[in-house]
Amino acid sequence: MPVNSEDEKNKEAYEVGDLIHSAANIVEQAIRMEDPDSKKALQAAAKTLLQKAIDRLDESVGAAVADDEDED
Repeated sequence: MPVNSEDEKNKEAYEVGDLIHSAANIVEQAIRMEDPDSKKALQAAAKTLLQKAIDRLDESVGAAVADDEDED
């Protein structure tokens, strides 16, 4: 079955958004946490998720921009 380009875009958008939402939830936990070691661990986890989201965004947008340039 052929893969619909629009479905792939929607899936990628959802997954990147989900990473960002997850990171935001972890940030909230880190701020509320009393234990300094736990705060640092949660902070590191949130940064990792955010970096992953940024990397995927860069890949997705870069690919989309390249596709648009090819059509010109």
